[in-house]
Amino acid sequence: MHSNPGCDKIKRVKQSNWTLAITFILFIAFGLYFHFQIVATKDQNTQTAEITNWVMGATDAGLVGVDFRGKIQIWSGGCERMFGYRPAEIIGKPVNTIIPMPYQTGHDRAYTKAIGKKIFEPKFVKCDVLSSSGQLVPVTITLRRSNNLFMAVLY
Repeated sequence: MHSNPGCDKIKRVKQSNWTLAITFILFIAFGLYFHFQIVATKDQNTQTAEITNWVMGATDAGLVGVDFRGKIQIWSGGCERMFGYRPAEIIGKPVNTIIPMPYQTGHDRAYTKAIGKKIFEPKFVKCDVLSSSGQLVPVTITLRRSNNLFMAVLY
């Protein structure tokens, strides 16, 4: 038996249409999968942000995040109540804004040294912090380092 060239062409067309249909279905399926993954991630991020904002506002302890340039990036409601600075007033300012003048040089040296360390052990420090009214507020600070911030809990 010999094959009919027209039939071979029809089979190839049907196969290519079938392959195209499967490819299209897989493309849609993967697109939907990734869409829902992104939506789920956004929902998780939104939920995490809501929880973080609630904790930051509700806790009496002060939570401060300072970047490696020495600028305040995180300022909680507890800090606002303890020291009088609103987040809009203090975020982006040098951390020395809240460090009394006699301690600034020592702090700068310790900060520079801590940035260079690969391993940073948590620190517990008792010191005074300068409030917006110029008063010294005695605090205990628990200090940790993340990849790009120093985080302090002040109480």
